[in-house]
Amino acid sequence: LSPPSPGGPRRGVAQPPPPASSRAPPPPPAGGRPAPAIPNRPGPGAPPPARGTPGLPPPLIPS
Repeated sequence: LSPPSPGGPRRGVAQPPPPASSRAPPPPPAGGRPAPAIPNRPGPGAPPPARGTPGLPPPLIPS
């Protein structure tokens, strides 16, 4: 058996916790209340927006 490498893990020494990954989701808030609703945004039960009525008028076609 070869001796452990100088940079390897050593028995009897507590290992530091791994750093938090940036791709991990943030922890939930301490409060139990849900996040406030975003204004001008339909809820999950709202119907989808109608595609037949665009918000802008039709473009002007040059004659």
